[in-house]
Amino acid sequence: MKNKKFSWTSNFNIAFNSNKITALTEGKGEITSYVSWDNQYKTMPAYVSRIGESAGKMYGFIYEGTYKESDFNVTTGGKRKDSIHP
Repeated sequence: MKNKKFSWTSNFNIAFNSNKITALTEGKGEITSYVSWDNQYKTMPAYVSRIGESAGKMYGFIYEGTYKESDFNVTTGGKRKDSIHP
């Protein structure tokens, strides 16, 4: 979309990875793996593989939502402050 006063260009990519783990090493219910590119995270698993679930699942990740406008402090003048409500 383009005219004299306005121009807009959009691009996007989307991908789906659909798979299922059917078996693991004998006697294993799950396998965890660690990241090797960052020494800070070598002590805790980053990924988990379980029978019946998809491969590449992040281990320990908890989604707690996204920030909303109401999460930010606003002064009476309508100007935002630098703090966020816990």
